[in-house]
Amino acid sequence: MTTPAHSVSRRSFVSGSTAAVAAAAVSLHDRIALAEDAAAKSGVAGKIRHSVCKWCYKDISLDDLCTAGKEFGLGSVELLLPEDFPTLKKHGLHCAMVSFPSAEMEKDGKKIKVGTIPHGFNRVEHHDLLVEIYEPHLKASADAGFTNVICFSGNRDGLDDEQGLENCAKGLKR
Repeated sequence: MTTPAHSVSRRSFVSGSTAAVAAAAVSLHDRIALAEDAAAKSGVAGKIRHSVCKWCYKDISLDDLCTAGKEFGLGSVELLLPEDFPTLKKHGLHCAMVSFPSAEMEKDGKKIKVGTIPHGFNRVEHHDLLVEIYEPHLKASADAGFTNVICFSGNRDGLDDEQGLENCAKGLKR
C-alpha cells in the first residue's frame, strides 16, 4: 500500500508533539517568570487588598465569614450595616464601603423602599426620609472609622437626567 508523501508516521507525530508541548511549557514558564519579575519590580506585588461582600454568602454567618476571611488574608467585608460593625471589629476587619439604609414610605397608594436602587436622591419627595435615615447611619459609620457609605440616585422613571442630577445634589447637600 502506498501512502501520500505528506503523511506523517505515528513516531514522527509523537516526537513532534512532545517537542511542541515542551516548547509551549517553557514559553509559558518564561512568561510567568517575566510577569512575576515585572510585578516585583513595580512594587505592586503583595499590595492588593482583597475584600468580600457578605450578600454573596447568605448561608454563612458574618462571624464565620470574618473568621475564614481573616485566615485568607482579607482586610475588609463590604456593604454591611452599622449593626454588623462590632463583628467586624472583633475580627480586626474593615468595611471600605458601608451599605445603604432604607425605609418604607407611601407613594401613589403603595409602599416603596426609599434608599434602594430604584428610589433614591433623584426624587425631591424622598429627601426628608433619606436625610432622616442617612444621618444616624453616617454617624455610626464615622464612629466606627468607616468613611464610605454607598447611596443611590434612583431610577429615572421618566425624569430628565439634568433634573435628576440637580435633585441628587440638593438632597446630598442637606
